[in-house]
Amino acid sequence: MTQVNVNDGGIWVTNKSKQMVGHLDYEARILDGALRTEATNFDVGQAGETVTVSDLTSSTVAPVNVTQVSLGSPTALPAGSAVMQGGDVLGVLNGSDGTLWTTSAVNPSPLNLSEGAAISSNMGASAFVTGLDGSVYTLAASGTLTTVKRQGAVDQAQTSTVEGIPADARLSMTVVGDQVVALDGESNTLFLPDNKRIDLSAAGVETGGVLQQAGPKADSVLLATPTSLVTIPLAGGTRRSHPPPRVASAATLRPPCATKAARMAHGPVAARTCAPATILRRTSRWSSIR
Repeated sequence: MTQVNVNDGGIWVTNKSKQMVGHLDYEARILDGALRTEATNFDVGQAGETVTVSDLTSSTVAPVNVTQVSLGSPTALPAGSAVMQGGDVLGVLNGSDGTLWTTSAVNPSPLNLSEGAAISSNMGASAFVTGLDGSVYTLAASGTLTTVKRQGAVDQAQTSTVEGIPADARLSMTVVGDQVVALDGESNTLFLPDNKRIDLSAAGVETGGVLQQAGPKADSVLLATPTSLVTIPLAGGTRRSHPPPRVASAATLRPPCATKAARMAHGPVAARTCAPATILRRTSRWSSIR
């Protein structure tokens, strides 16, 4: 089995048609290790040497032994839930009822994902995001924002309120450092820290936007629309629009992904799902092995 130098700054990429996950030496542009999964619909998360593979069909998640390039034992996720890695933490959310769990990405535990281990429940339809430091954030349509930070081996949860979210909101979230930003795709409204709101349509920003992936501390957030990338100050104020970046001729971004621009504006960002693409990207979870 090929061994990988996990300190080379490489990334883990996927090829769904071949059911493979591979390690890309980014500087050399070569794959130096790969493993085959049994899944046909899967996702990969990475934070440094901590890598996970999620089977979206069987609803399981498994850690990757990055040295041996092998897949560990899968852990079943609660029914109807989605998983997202941030740092060495997995956030797991049932988006329909707002039930939230967390567990280790290094060694996912079924006990942490049991009904009695839920950090929050019965919050209603919710969105969630995991930060680079492993913090997990959920936002319900009711306006309840739950922030979960790990203190040693214990999760500490705090709640606050985001005002003005419509009952029929179609929410998505990101976090910039520890500043949460939410987008209601239904009303095309952006919710910024300190209960600031922007009516994007009134500001001339078209619908169909996608928030940047979780990133480090910055003073602005990026929104990718079908025709441009928009930089929006977290404190409110004047937005700036840019043409979408040319990531590659093979890219099929609908809308264009904010990942590359986020990297240029704020430094490297962690792996997250973005718009579909057929291109290797340093920070994308949905890259393809060509």
